[in-house]
Amino acid sequence: MVPEYKELPRERQEQEYVDRTYQLDLDSGRISGYVDGAEAVRQMVRKALMTERYETPIYLGQWGVELERLIGRDMDFAASDLPRAIEEALLADERVAAVDSFAVEAQGGTLRASFTVETAAGRLREQKVVEL
Repeated sequence: MVPEYKELPRERQEQEYVDRTYQLDLDSGRISGYVDGAEAVRQMVRKALMTERYETPIYLGQWGVELERLIGRDMDFAASDLPRAIEEALLADERVAAVDSFAVEAQGGTLRASFTVETAAGRLREQKVVEL
């Protein structure tokens, strides 16, 4: 006896992206509940900017920021390339529409970038400090 074959519906319902995720205490490295909305996006921004791209096999080069290439480079080059690296890292997440309003300050061997992240959950003002 041959089993009956029923064709499955070809319609595919589009799933809405849910941004509820574990709340990470990035200082202690512990999970402490859940976050969603703007706080989930803020957490993603901070996590992406503290993860060097291509260094963690679990992310397969699709996550993180490329900052190591700035170490030892001319300060002017590093200051001009930092916004590009940050923007590229954050735009990889579908919740981020734009990264703009960059201000980069150099002091000694340190760069401090302040910028705005435009998301569906609102505008977030963030910063990244890089020791060169």
